[in-house]
Amino acid sequence: MVAAVAFAVIGAGAAVHRYWLRELMHLTGDAAWVWVDDTLERVHPSAGLFVASLDLDSPPAEALLKVCGDREYVVYVNGSPAACGWSRPGFPLDVFDIAHLLRQGENALAVEVRSPTPVGGLLLALDVTGVGRNVLVSGAAFRSRSTFALGPPNDGDVAVPVTWGRP
Repeated sequence: MVAAVAFAVIGAGAAVHRYWLRELMHLTGDAAWVWVDDTLERVHPSAGLFVASLDLDSPPAEALLKVCGDREYVVYVNGSPAACGWSRPGFPLDVFDIAHLLRQGENALAVEVRSPTPVGGLLLALDVTGVGRNVLVSGAAFRSRSTFALGPPNDGDVAVPVTWGRP
């Protein structure tokens, strides 16, 4: 009897986990947690600047930015501050409409992320009306920048140093 109840509880827990994983993947697509360092030997503040570009045929009516930064973040679109926030228990995604900052042609997205410890991360996905869901996601599309500059990726930028993985 106890084994049957335990099996049922484990099965139900697995089903709930699969459901929430599917729901989160629906929200963020192939987005991965990215960070600047995986050295955890000593506690020290850490920060990073991640940049990506997005080409658009026309300015969108709506562009939904879904983002979470551990511990705090500021998002810039084409050099203008677009969003900011900090992590809270459970790491919920913050959602912002950034369509008013996007334009036809190349758009630069830069995200500054800071953490009081070497462990941190950025998770980001962007839906653009008329283009699709999760058209830009944190991961391989982003580059890491060592200087504070808000323009599109350039030759001085490097691949994202650490990918913690998908949510």
